[in-house]
Amino acid sequence: SLTNPSNHRRRLAKDITTTTQTKYITQNKKIESAQSTMSNSLSCHPQSKSQAHFD
Repeated sequence: SLTNPSNHRRRLAKDITTTTQTKYITQNKKIESAQSTMSNSLSCHPQSKSQAHFD
């Protein structure tokens, strides 16, 4: 009967770790997409300006 609580506790800890990791991964993906969107808009604008100048 002593092994059951420890197993349960271990399972709980594993669940918590998994949720934390999932949250972290989701946040990272959001940040990455936001950064890529920003860099895209940053790289797009100077190009269009320079192209307009060349034209």
